[in-house]
Amino acid sequence: MSYGKEYHSEVHDNLLSNEKYYLFRAKCADKSYWKYLKGRVLEFGCGLGQNIFLHKENCLGIDVSDFALEECKKKNIKCEKDIKKIESGNFDSVLCCHVLEHLENPYEIIEGFYRVLKSGGRLVIVLPFSNKNKPVRNFKSDVAKHLYNWNFNSINELLNNVGFKIVLNKFNYGYGYSKLYNLNFKLALFLLQILGKLKNRKEMIIVGEK
Repeated sequence: MSYGKEYHSEVHDNLLSNEKYYLFRAKCADKSYWKYLKGRVLEFGCGLGQNIFLHKENCLGIDVSDFALEECKKKNIKCEKDIKKIESGNFDSVLCCHVLEHLENPYEIIEGFYRVLKSGGRLVIVLPFSNKNKPVRNFKSDVAKHLYNWNFNSINELLNNVGFKIVLNKFNYGYGYSKLYNLNFKLALFLLQILGKLKNRKEMIIVGEK
């Protein structure tokens, strides 16, 4: 699958073209995910880097997209292309945000997370939640390129099989990012959560420990 400029321009145009929106999403990631992370952090599938931007001094991003890696480097985010080149037991935390649903080999990738984590290290996985499951006609590829829909049972089972201990499963609600980013951040965050609950728009956060 290709995750080059065309993909990011279509799916993540605001992150590419609007610095204020990029910073807003970085602050949202800080509030939503970083409470579960510790120490030196590796983000697998870092994309354009917004999730680690505010903590980039102590982070490394991994992504298959040369275009995304170049965009990260413009923001002085350290990044590489291949997790297999990372030494074992080198990180305190791994963040994987909206990535596993794209991958053909999630079990192998999670084994890689386990390998690069220190003993007692923490894995934070964020996945989209979908309750859509109905027959479709004339199927054509979705721009988002999702291969899987996950639920807590399936991702927990996979993590347990690799050797992780599950310490948290929760929903994180949010809707209207592109409409609310110009507001005061605390107000925007409050409205994101309220609108997310009203619209039932949410993501799954799963935390495991090695």
